[in-house]
Amino acid sequence: MVDTVSGHYPPKPIGGMFDGTDRLTEEQHGLPEGWRNARLNDPDTSKAAAIGDRKFLRRKILASIESFSEHGMGATKWDVADDTGLLAESVHKRISDLRDDGLVHDSGWRRNGPSGRACIVWKSTR
Repeated sequence: MVDTVSGHYPPKPIGGMFDGTDRLTEEQHGLPEGWRNARLNDPDTSKAAAIGDRKFLRRKILASIESFSEHGMGATKWDVADDTGLLAESVHKRISDLRDDGLVHDSGWRRNGPSGRACIVWKSTR
């Protein structure tokens, strides 16, 4: 059935559990970005946790980069992943956010990652 307002078909269920129709935009709910990791019918504590997890990861990753920077080394996403125990994919996204916020910068150095490819060495701006 086509949505008469948007003219689009509603999302199909993913794995039979969630069809995407219970998610609203931040503006509709008055919540900051990041809450989307929780469903509309989840308790407010789950929504707060979804936002808090992102902030927690940012702080943890920034602290790791600052620690490497204090020793004059800087850190690749792989260094941070090893230091924090996080997945490199999670680290990569949060480093991009930290760079956009001016908290870390590309040092201009490169170090090889596990695959042998060059990786950016990030340093704290503090």
